[in-house]
Amino acid sequence: MDSANTTNISPQQCQAVSRSMQCGKTLYRGVRPLPADPGDLGIGTYFSSSRCVAKCYGTAQTHKIQLLRPLVLSSARAYDIIAKRFMTCRGTDASRKVGATAATRVFQCLGFDGVVAVDLREPKRWEVVVFPASQNKPK
Repeated sequence: MDSANTTNISPQQCQAVSRSMQCGKTLYRGVRPLPADPGDLGIGTYFSSSRCVAKCYGTAQTHKIQLLRPLVLSSARAYDIIAKRFMTCRGTDASRKVGATAATRVFQCLGFDGVVAVDLREPKRWEVVVFPASQNKPK
C-alpha cells in the first residue's frame, strides 16, 4: 500500500466491514484484573479481531459481537479524529475519560453504536469498541 493511502479506508472496504459487524463477528477481548485505560476511541468495551492482540491485554476471551451502525475508520484516521480532537490519549486519566465520554456521546448522537478501526497495513486486524448504550452487549 502506498503512503498516500494510509489514513483513508475505501467505500467498498467500509461497506464490507459494516456488513460483517451487522451480521455478527467473532472477536477477542483480553481480560485482566487491573483497570483499563479511559478509552482511546471512546467509552465502551474493546475487542480485537486478533486473538494475539487480545492476549496482550490479558486472558483472551471469544465473543460474537454485532454492531448495527458502526463508525468504520482506518486506525490512523480513528486516532486522528478521536484521540487528537477529544484528547483521549494525553493528560490525566480523569481528563482522558472526559474526552472519551464526549467522543462517545457525539458518535452516539450521530447514531453510531460503536467504532471499528481497521489497520490498513493488515486489513483483517480490527479494533472494535462497543459503546455502553449499544443494544447488543458482548455475549
